[in-house]
Amino acid sequence: MDTGHARTVPVIDLGGRPEAVPPPSVVEAVARAAEMFGFFQVVDHGIPDARMEAIWAATKAFFALDRATKLELSRSKDNTRGYYDRELTKNRRDRKEVLDIAQLAFPDLPDDHPANGHTVDGRNRWPQLPGFRATVNAHLAVCDRLATWLLAAFALGLDEAPDRLDASYRPAHTSFLRMNHYPLEDPLPAAAARDATALGVLALTGVADRDVDAINNSLAFGGHDRRDFAFLTLVLASQHDNLVAFFQF
Repeated sequence: MDTGHARTVPVIDLGGRPEAVPPPSVVEAVARAAEMFGFFQVVDHGIPDARMEAIWAATKAFFALDRATKLELSRSKDNTRGYYDRELTKNRRDRKEVLDIAQLAFPDLPDDHPANGHTVDGRNRWPQLPGFRATVNAHLAVCDRLATWLLAAFALGLDEAPDRLDASYRPAHTSFLRMNHYPLEDPLPAAAARDATALGVLALTGVADRDVDAINNSLAFGGHDRRDFAFLTLVLASQHDNLVAFFQF
């Protein structure tokens, strides 16, 4: 493997995605980025700026709600969709808020409709904000089309038919949208923060207590490394330069 390349995030121009099937130039770029980095940025991806501005506005509107209102949408052990403010990463609580919303196979039907039941690990919890549900479902739809197009690029990069991987995600899949908010102050009141359960890496991997500090201390800048277990994750570029990618070769 060539380790002399520049360690910068690859930027891949999708040319607006005019073709139904990714062209060879995109296939080659995606295959190389997947092999060398596992992470890349796409530009001219075909999602209108207005759509991205709308989802940002919806995100800000939700997290601007008072805490009591957001807690009414809290996720539970029986329903993993909704609001949460005590997420754990590597045995440490992330001081953030999240809202998880599943993509529905039939967004025009109620979330608890039997046709949507097999696609949702629980049921979506929607805030009472004008236009919020429509905005989120529209964003999920355009992201689904982009992800499906990129799925074809991955397949072609493996010398397979463009729909070789798509069959595993149809007629429905378990994708979801996560809204993140990292406030300047801890989102938990002081008493709740003290009582937050510390599980993280111990519960997930069974790592011994003595190894937890070694794992955490090995992470650059004291941050938490994150690994996605989905085949493909689309991250909407922030309006601020705050995403850092670390490469390990």
